Amino acid sequence: TDIDWIDISEDIRHEYLVVDNLRPAHGYKFRVLALNKFGWSTPSIPSQIAMTPSSGACRAEFYEALQVLQVKHPPLIHQRSAIAREDINLDVDVSPVTYECETKPLKINKGRFSVTANVSMSGKLFSAKVFDKSNQEGEDAAKREFKNLRTLRHEKL
Repeated sequence: TDIDWIDISEDIRHEYLVVDNLRPAHGYKFRVLALNKFGWSTPSIPSQIAMTPSSGACRAEFYEALQVLQVKHPPLIHQRSAIAREDINLDVDVSPVTYECETKPLKINKGRFSVTANVSMSGKLFSAKVFDKSNQEGEDAAKREFKNLRTLRHEKL
């Protein structure tokens, strides 16, 4: 069955959200979406059914305290312009980049066409994939790898 989802808030600053005016003795499901510089995420998996108590039930003891904390902070939603997606340049850099590694690379795995290694630079640890481009087979493998990486869409790649 299709569920009519209702947006409750676009700004949740804590690990909870106080929802008012729910019908007594009624079941509700909840789900969450996230906003970052890439836009809104897909909705989470719906929660289990949460039943509200029957009419005449008193509010939870902590209701007023949570309500005060929730209202205390100004909404973040007005900062959307700062979160707007930046232009991402997916062009290939054809000039070779040389890095001065501070420590000897630690080999993780060696495959037919490349070696994966951990290298340390400026106090940070990176994983690198090194291709042997001295023969045509290694050159082709490197080109295939870069072609595959260009098709990926992830904020940390």
